[in-house]
Amino acid sequence: MKRNMKSPVGLNPKGVGPKIIKPVIPVLAAGIVLAIVDPGIASYDIPNKMIPRVAGLILLIPGVIFYVIALVQFIKGFPEGKLITCGVYRFSRNPIYVSWILFLFPAISFLSNNWIFLLGAPVMLYFLMIHIGSEEAELQETFGKEYTCYRKNTGRIISF
Repeated sequence: MKRNMKSPVGLNPKGVGPKIIKPVIPVLAAGIVLAIVDPGIASYDIPNKMIPRVAGLILLIPGVIFYVIALVQFIKGFPEGKLITCGVYRFSRNPIYVSWILFLFPAISFLSNNWIFLLGAPVMLYFLMIHIGSEEAELQETFGKEYTCYRKNTGRIISF
């Protein structure tokens, strides 16, 4: 996507993404540094190392699928200037972030045997909840009743 690209209705593709992602970077950096300096501090103390690896794979596969589908739907739908409400967007208003929070951070944590990476999920969730309101207000202003209906029927994180 172009750096300053906007949708036909004036929305920025970045939204509040940088405000949600930037606070996660120090957590991930700490996980990497601690794994290098003293791997024992950050590792899971589990006798059977296969358990977290299997759990990681179980989370990684649907996480990557969910993430890729959400990203493809966003890349295709955003330039049209339409509210995306189908596919994985039926289950979450923020499926790109949700794929990281529910699947990818835990998967990376288990596969790397580094519990600090797991902290990326609650940090991202916290900043999502703080900053997403301004993006939702912009969507409400842009799409009106269509967004009201979507918001009513689809959870910010996940809907069942």
